[in-house]
Amino acid sequence: MSLLPLIGLIISLTFLIGMVTWNFSDIPYQLGVMMGFLLTVFMLCWLIYRYIDWRDDVFQLTPTQVIDIDRKPFGRLSRRSAPLENILSIEYERKGIFQMLFNFGTVYITVGNTQLTFNEISRPADVQQQIFARMGAHAEALRQREIEEERERMTEWFKVYHEESQLKDTTKQLRTPPP
Repeated sequence: MSLLPLIGLIISLTFLIGMVTWNFSDIPYQLGVMMGFLLTVFMLCWLIYRYIDWRDDVFQLTPTQVIDIDRKPFGRLSRRSAPLENILSIEYERKGIFQMLFNFGTVYITVGNTQLTFNEISRPADVQQQIFARMGAHAEALRQREIEEERERMTEWFKVYHEESQLKDTTKQLRTPPP
């Protein structure tokens, strides 16, 4: 969530409460209350919009890829994905005291020349470790699959060799006259 709309809401509420209770400015009372009310409604709507925008963004880690789905509240949708084996680097960043206190930040995943950015992620260091673990598991699964394919290929070779050697023995026995 963005901190700016929250600070704006707090300031607008303070202004509205100050106008209603003490009328501390030279602005006429009704105009000050109306301005404070409209400013508070605007800031609240902005905060709700930012929350919905944040909530609709999806970061998904599957066994084979990383998926980033960005949805805007009024229609725009973008989906980007990257296979785990193409990830070059994973970095995270926590800027400012609030991100340090509440342990959230931005995770950057570099894939080729592009970068997937996951903003306002809770526990970004844990997310980075999960991605590394998933990458390791995926690489191990690929390696095991290659080993299994090589085993099957070797088994097939031995089977063909065995059949050929039996065929040669049978052919040899047919050609050799009995004594």
